[in-house]
Amino acid sequence: MNTRIPTTIVYNNLHFHLDSCVGDYYVLIEDLYVAPENRRKGEGRKLLKAVIKEALTKSPEVYIYASPSNDSNPIPMNALIKFYESEGFRFNSTDFEGGVMMKYFQEENL
Repeated sequence: MNTRIPTTIVYNNLHFHLDSCVGDYYVLIEDLYVAPENRRKGEGRKLLKAVIKEALTKSPEVYIYASPSNDSNPIPMNALIKFYESEGFRFNSTDFEGGVMMKYFQEENL
């Protein structure tokens, strides 16, 4: 019997980086993913809030890397940006692959 366990919500990476300009560490959140059939149910938002809470225990500087997934139903970049902005992130920069780096501002989201 072939049993498939669906991957519905995935959080995979919380990285710590040293900012060589200011000599301090920051946290980078990557690979937050919700499968298309589980989107718009609040699960991604709950997961993001939990990840932010954990990240803030490591550093007051928290960033997220946002880019559309490569599944059959990717969320458009403007919708991703709007979602992260609603949780306190603000645009920081773009990369050569079209992803967006966003910085978390805790005081805006209390």
